[in-house]
Amino acid sequence: MGRCEKCSIDYPLLNTETCFVCRSIEGKSDVEKGNIKKKAKCTSCSLIYSELERPLCQTCVFHWVDQNIVPASLTRLPGVIEQIQQVRNNTQLPPPNPQASATANGVLSLAHEYRQNSSQPRHQVTPNISRPQNSSLRKATLAGAANRTLTKTQAVITAANQKRQGAIHLFASLWIARKGKAGQKLENLDRYSIDKMFNEKDTVINAFESSLVLIRNVYEKTNPGRAGFITTRNITFHAHISKTNQVHLDIGELGQKTMDELFQFFADHTYINASQITARKLIIRLVIQEKYLPDDEDEQYEGSEGCSALPPSSSSAASASNAQTAAHRVSAVSSRTSKRKPVDDLGNMQSEQQPFIVRTSAFRPRVPYSRDVILRTWRFRKVNYDSKTREFCVDGTFNEIMLSQKWQDDLSRKEGRARDSAYIGSGFSKNVFYARYNGKEYAFAQSKEGYSEEENSRVLRAEFENLADGHIFSNEFKDNLRTSGLVFPNFRFNFTDAFIGILQMTNIGFDNLSDVAHYTEFIATPLLPCGEANDPIQKYTGNENVGQPPNDRMTSLMHAFMHYTYVMSGKTLLFCDLQGILDINNILCLIDPQVHSDMEDVNDRLYWDGGPKKLKSYINHHINDAGCKSNQFCCGLKLLNTKVEHAN
Repeated sequence: MGRCEKCSIDYPLLNTETCFVCRSIEGKSDVEKGNIKKKAKCTSCSLIYSELERPLCQTCVFHWVDQNIVPASLTRLPGVIEQIQQVRNNTQLPPPNPQASATANGVLSLAHEYRQNSSQPRHQVTPNISRPQNSSLRKATLAGAANRTLTKTQAVITAANQKRQGAIHLFASLWIARKGKAGQKLENLDRYSIDKMFNEKDTVINAFESSLVLIRNVYEKTNPGRAGFITTRNITFHAHISKTNQVHLDIGELGQKTMDELFQFFADHTYINASQITARKLIIRLVIQEKYLPDDEDEQYEGSEGCSALPPSSSSAASASNAQTAAHRVSAVSSRTSKRKPVDDLGNMQSEQQPFIVRTSAFRPRVPYSRDVILRTWRFRKVNYDSKTREFCVDGTFNEIMLSQKWQDDLSRKEGRARDSAYIGSGFSKNVFYARYNGKEYAFAQSKEGYSEEENSRVLRAEFENLADGHIFSNEFKDNLRTSGLVFPNFRFNFTDAFIGILQMTNIGFDNLSDVAHYTEFIATPLLPCGEANDPIQKYTGNENVGQPPNDRMTSLMHAFMHYTYVMSGKTLLFCDLQGILDINNILCLIDPQVHSDMEDVNDRLYWDGGPKKLKSYINHHINDAGCKSNQFCCGLKLLNTKVEHAN
């Protein structure tokens, strides 16, 4: 948010040290100052208008609609929410022509000063010397050439907007890493490529994942039913230097940067040449291991919009049965939780070429988020949890969380992986939606419709207890594995920064609780990758039993963790229904764990807890039928022979 250094008034889109009002009254008499201050001004950017009946200028309205967020300071001003909502609903306010950026309005002062100092025939003033046309107006002339109805001021705004929204040209192609006698060899599947323009403020992770989805779509058309393994789990991204040179790109480091920052990164490291600098073009490779793709050399060609797929030399089509595809999927669900390595080591590549200097935009970058949905602020109180006493206590401090008002529409659509949807997914008893808290992305979960407030609260708090217990058990489990000298794939529970909250009924900007939720109480957990380019949730154990004997190390580890919780709790509980997804650092993050306990009274148990009978049958199935005696982690920790007198 911008704050004027002179009048100390906050304007969210102020991009100068002082507001337009303070600049306009400089050197004026007291009468002139009073007249200027009485004029209508935009509460978002501070620009003065001769006729402005509403709190925001039209340009700022479209800016906030484009950003899909509204600052809390604006939502508290009368008429702002209604004005923005009218534009969202495509009513009353027509789209600006041309559609200009609010942040570009800073150049208006330049145009204003130019008009004041210009000589015009009607003033009968002749300049002493010929003065060249102002550079901004020269650009404005070019920008307005296609629309002769633009005023010079409008054209200046358009020119600045075009500069601010400078596009980055991204060319991406699919490469396959094949094993050979001399090591891995990269082969370019150039018929699977995309050529797309991205806004310079788009995040790298969103641009790369969008490219991956487009390439996967054209691969799916050429190889029906075989594109399921083209996901961020199995793909590594590389900068294409030349036909023989490429460099691995660390998405954990670069993912949240903007495309403009990635462009600067490529230039600094000489990954692009002078012509690509001029064209603002980046070339990347999407590299996948051979085992994840069938041999598609003889597949037929079928293109799709925005993608290229050059026809191969042979037109004979290959096909695979559903059984073969299923077997391939099972064999590929191996442990892939360690951080990806470059396919070939080019990290030490030397170059005598000096890095290019690229000017970056002076405007503040857009905050990177994985979902493009409209959110509004709601006040809430946190519910603190003490793991030692296992008690919850409502905090008196007010916080703010951003929620979607279109949650019910998105719930009806059920497009949980769509970027423009606030709906994320549903379980047996809960719905999960997209939210933001303190600038970070969260999953906002509540019980489905039909429960009471008390029932919703009881379920959510029990789930939070499971997360807290799982966090403690898993850390002790991993410490014991390390002490025993066992090497294992890393995992964690999605507990850190998770919290329970209670929405406040007296909230500014909303009429009813149903605007954003079914209930006041909710559980919020940090958002994990859940877009179209990401793998779906992977389940490792069930609620009814532990499942089949594991055929990969991660599933073996999850079975052993379940066994460990049973032993270390003194045979009073075990964790079941273990499921999760890889986080941005490629570490398995477990969500929504369930527990079977030794509690006899069914009224003391939640719907997932099968009680003492299920507790015993579950562990017996693991020991006798699901490979416990051959599980390297169960054997390494000697879980069958370990006895604990008292649970921690």
